[in-house]
Amino acid sequence: MTFRENPVFGRKVFFIDPPYTIEHKVIEKLKEQEYEVYILKDYTFAKSVLRNFENAICFINIKQQLSLKEWYNYIKSFQYDDTLKSVFLGIMASKVPESSIEKFIMNLKLPGGYIGLDGITPEEITKKISGILEINGAKGKRKYLSLTCSKDEALTGYIAHGNKLFTMTFENISSIGISCFLDNDLSKILVKNTLLTNVSLSLGRWSVITQCIVYSINEMNGKTTALLLFAKGTPKETKDSLRKYIYDVLDKKLQQLIKGSTEDNENYFTMTFPSDGQETPDYNPPTEEDSEVENAEPLDEEEDTGKAEESEAKAPTEITEEETETKQQS
Repeated sequence: MTFRENPVFGRKVFFIDPPYTIEHKVIEKLKEQEYEVYILKDYTFAKSVLRNFENAICFINIKQQLSLKEWYNYIKSFQYDDTLKSVFLGIMASKVPESSIEKFIMNLKLPGGYIGLDGITPEEITKKISGILEINGAKGKRKYLSLTCSKDEALTGYIAHGNKLFTMTFENISSIGISCFLDNDLSKILVKNTLLTNVSLSLGRWSVITQCIVYSINEMNGKTTALLLFAKGTPKETKDSLRKYIYDVLDKKLQQLIKGSTEDNENYFTMTFPSDGQETPDYNPPTEEDSEVENAEPLDEEEDTGKAEESEAKAPTEITEEETETKQQS
């Protein structure tokens, strides 16, 4: 099927209400690896957002916000939505009985797999998720995340060459270089492989003076565009700041999208599906063996800043009919 093919421009990666360690350690590492990663704090807006990105990969923390039965039905409902069935879903959890996890794995389509968080380091989690993203073509053919610039971003750039200062207009930026429109006078001077020793970039409140090499110059429709790559030896802090700026802009766009989204008020506890020969698993109370898993120490508990206790209160692993769905809205 066509939606199974890896897209040329990669896949956006979403995490629904990730645990503390994932949000503050793993996701930052994934960003450094140039994956386009987003966080959705509230599942009630996730479907509305994901409908805009049919090739996305989405990892769901099934220990938060909903019961296991509700999460099971939530995930299964993607199969019956034409605009969501191409989203690659995966699940993650800590302190959830293995018998419950098996019901998800055996009965649902989970191209993103299952990531168990018990007794595993952030480095190991990062490696496992990176492997899943690589297999599923999350980067496509690109190597670096880039931002197509618009008039909405406060971007300015200047190139000092000779005894003159020339302006440039950003077309696209990434952590390795800039695509820009050049001043006509400057475009007549520069040639490929020219080293520009005084390039000034201002991105919002952040600015830097750096060195760039002219990788290519092209003229089209009366405009001259140039691809400038940061010179060897450019400080890591400069590249990190560029990457952070790109993610800040992308996250701002996501928040705007969420504001215009429709809230999901579906009752996933009572949801039914067309007959497919499968029934929603009966989530019985955990066995004695499963209880030992449930009582295990959480990952990086000292860093959880109270979130682990909140998780325990809002997402019990023992499923009963009296449970009601819990909704959090950031």
